[in-house]
Amino acid sequence: MVRVFMTLSLIACFFGAFILALVGGVGLFEPNPTYMPWIIAAAVYGSFFVVPFLLCLPVILPLALRNKNIDQIIVFRKFNNKASGKAIRKIIRSYVSNYGHVFTLSDSNFKVKWWIRIPLMLGQISFFHFRQRNIRDARGLDALGRKLRDKAWLNINWLLSSGKIFSVRTTDEYWHDTATLLLKDSRLVLFDILTLTRALEWEIEMTKSHGLEQHIILIAPADNAAVVAEWKTKYDTPDDGYEIPVFYYDSTGKLQDSTVLEQAVAEILVKDRGEERFITQRLALRKVFLTAGIVIAGFAAVLFFILPYLAPDLPGKYSPFAWQTIQSYMHARLNREDDAQLAPVRQRILRRWPAQAAGMSIGYAYRHESAECQAVAATLRDLADPSLSKEYIRLIEQGEPTMSEVAYVLVDSMHLPGRRELALHWIAQDRLDGKQKGLAWLERDPPDSRDPGRLLSILSDPSYRVGYPPWRHESHTMREGSAPGATFHVDGPEALTRKYYLRLYRLLSSADIDPPHRDSLNRDVRILFSLLLLRAGNGCCPAALFDSYYIDTYYNVRLNPRYDSYLNFFPATVPRPFKELTDSLLLHRHLANMPSFDVLVRSSRLADSTQLPGSFISMLLRSYPSADLAVFDRHMRDKALPLALYDCLHGEDVRPRLPLIRSHRQTFESLIKEDTVMSDRLSIAWLLAHVGDPLAAQVATEAAAVVEKKLFIFNNYPYADRAAEIRAVYSRYARQ
Repeated sequence: MVRVFMTLSLIACFFGAFILALVGGVGLFEPNPTYMPWIIAAAVYGSFFVVPFLLCLPVILPLALRNKNIDQIIVFRKFNNKASGKAIRKIIRSYVSNYGHVFTLSDSNFKVKWWIRIPLMLGQISFFHFRQRNIRDARGLDALGRKLRDKAWLNINWLLSSGKIFSVRTTDEYWHDTATLLLKDSRLVLFDILTLTRALEWEIEMTKSHGLEQHIILIAPADNAAVVAEWKTKYDTPDDGYEIPVFYYDSTGKLQDSTVLEQAVAEILVKDRGEERFITQRLALRKVFLTAGIVIAGFAAVLFFILPYLAPDLPGKYSPFAWQTIQSYMHARLNREDDAQLAPVRQRILRRWPAQAAGMSIGYAYRHESAECQAVAATLRDLADPSLSKEYIRLIEQGEPTMSEVAYVLVDSMHLPGRRELALHWIAQDRLDGKQKGLAWLERDPPDSRDPGRLLSILSDPSYRVGYPPWRHESHTMREGSAPGATFHVDGPEALTRKYYLRLYRLLSSADIDPPHRDSLNRDVRILFSLLLLRAGNGCCPAALFDSYYIDTYYNVRLNPRYDSYLNFFPATVPRPFKELTDSLLLHRHLANMPSFDVLVRSSRLADSTQLPGSFISMLLRSYPSADLAVFDRHMRDKALPLALYDCLHGEDVRPRLPLIRSHRQTFESLIKEDTVMSDRLSIAWLLAHVGDPLAAQVATEAAAVVEKKLFIFNNYPYADRAAEIRAVYSRYARQ
């Protein structure tokens, strides 16, 4: 394809030179006494041999320099055989040459053309072709070796060559050395099997001596199967585990299995490499870079289209085309943040094409590369038009998160009528960020007594769900629900979901409502309704809170993941809003309408690894005095049960829970011996004192001796009162 482009360039340059010679040299349209014949000669020479290559240079040079790890392929065949020469040339050009540099020894069928060998013709015809001279001595071999190592120059030769075969001419004295040099760095060896000759035998032995016995492919005429079978019997050794493949062709060079041949070539070239890669990336440039030639051939047209990218100020200030001006403005935004420099362009756009500019910016918001995201967002803000409010609302609902947020700010500033209905509509939709925007409007706008009922109706709908925003950059596409945390810039989608339901709770808890409880609702809504019912003192549905989903993803989760480094130093200072909310609803409260203990156990789905928080155990102890909590033993932390028992029983009648204390007596004793926190040890000792355990008195004695210095003079005994209480309880129950 590069060759085709050069031919087109040559024709164009020739006509340009011809017109130039006529006008400036011959004086066709005006007399020119300085005309000299060499002007035409120079114009024609430059048009044919210099200018086409210079036009190709921006394409050819980067390709040649970038692809330096090119495989070397050598073809051995019978010399001066006209019957197979044309067929072999077609096979190599069509199926093999795309995978590397192909070398063969020169003969009457494969040789460098005479017009390429003429040194005076520069440019595309001779200077950049492979034209290694006749190898007659050691100096010629050294020159060939240097040529083979210069992959970049060979790439240029390959790109400008139509046959894609490098022929090396040598004398009979040096052809062995030349073949050995070509085999040295080869990765693939092709043998054309016509007859078995001594030369062919030597080539096979040299190939094997270079360790290339598993890098051989045979090609042969279709009527030569017997000779091939004799060759394989003699040279294809089965003990190496590799059977040399054979491919047959007809007189025109058409292979019987061309696809299999290409696959065999690819497999051989990747053999014994430390990386897996496709061989088709090797110099298959005549197909891939067709567009590059078209770009250069239409330089003026391309320049017109890429000018907004290369020099956005020029079309931004002077272009009469709206699309080019707006595109220039967006890319100027991409490269700078100075609004003062862009103000004249922005004013020009808003003055000449206000609605069209706003519409185009909305179109860019749906279709842009990830690197253009911030520039498109800035363009969307700068070129906003209130007359397109419906398009901005659609962008809020369908655009990616960044564009949706920008459109929301624009719509928010327009103060449109019907904002409350639009906010409820967004909450009813699946998009999480849209729900957040709807809640923000309901929280900021004057309250409406109908809002809680409408929200409950939306949440009670069986089809209600929370979905993550789409990711719509052209450079990649993600399914809904798989958007990464980076999409939200600060928080992950799970954190945003928790924050959304926390905002819903705060909004609904400000109204005097009685939310329904339905088992068919999704679990997040069940959790929300359970918290609202608990706030009203109604304990009809605590099972949703005992689910491991709530404990693991709500109760124990901090909603500020942006402070990860901060958490490492001060983990206790970052709030867990659902933990604080749940503890306040469960601790020290007597709930009405509690279900039976068996119903609660059956409906809870705690995983083995989920631990019940202390407030949950306290609620169980308070609400089910006679229930056996052994079913939750594996879900309690070591000190969770005794501390919850102390919290519930201190100041209350302990007798109903004495069997529970006795059943866990040994566990409580072990905790006292292992624990180092005196306040927790005293709480457990208080429980053991009620069953007359002497360990309680021992802990009380230790606690009474704990001293804290105050002002370096006075001693303070912080646990003296609790120790005295434990001794009194122990004395009373020990006598019993």
